[in-house]
Amino acid sequence: MDHRGTTFAEPLLAELLNAVRDPGTGKPQLGHTDFDSATFTGDAQFGSATFTGDAQFGSATFTGDAQFGSATFTEDAQFGSATFTEDAQFGSATFTGDAQFGSATFRANLDCDGASFGKDALFQRAVFERASSFGPLVCAGRVQLSGGLDPGC
Repeated sequence: MDHRGTTFAEPLLAELLNAVRDPGTGKPQLGHTDFDSATFTGDAQFGSATFTGDAQFGSATFTGDAQFGSATFTEDAQFGSATFTEDAQFGSATFTGDAQFGSATFRANLDCDGASFGKDALFQRAVFERASSFGPLVCAGRVQLSGGLDPGC
């Protein structure tokens, strides 16, 4: 699924996710997805979705809440250089491959409560403007925060 550079208002994203819902579970099932440089206006509701291929959100912009709670990423998830203007919610998400958030900007809260990382969770040079907490989380690989910046410090 290639939606590089696409702007998604809430209704358009809901239409896309409804088209890929598994009839048995009612949850969105996405294969390889490329949302690089996409813009999500309003809330992006990816909660409980399953990504069965690489999920690419590099340089994407989320203007509302980015809701990935309880989502499953079976391959690598790439959010490098993404901008999260409102809350980024990854609570109880499962990342089987690497989760890459290098140089991402979190302007509000980042919720990774109960998230599970099967390989590396990479946040090098990420900017956390208002994040009040990061976990608890489980990571079988490395959690890298080197070069991360909290401008409030």
